Amino acid sequence: MLLVLGLTKILPMPCTLMCFLTLPVGNWVSSYVEKHHKENENIFLAKYYCLKLHVLLGAALSLGLVIAR
Repeated sequence: MLLVLGLTKILPMPCTLMCFLTLPVGNWVSSYVEKHHKENENIFLAKYYCLKLHVLLGAALSLGLVIAR
């Protein structure tokens, strides 16, 4: 979705680039969930990791909008 919004110029290019910087964190969260999907305690912690990813993505999007101005 991010790529489509960037290519159609709906989202400014700095926003797209800043949001792509959060991909390693997203991959880390995804691999963590895949690795611990049968352990209830570790999956419970994944909610906090997803929240951190959400905050990081929002900050990157906001920073990209400020830079694009």
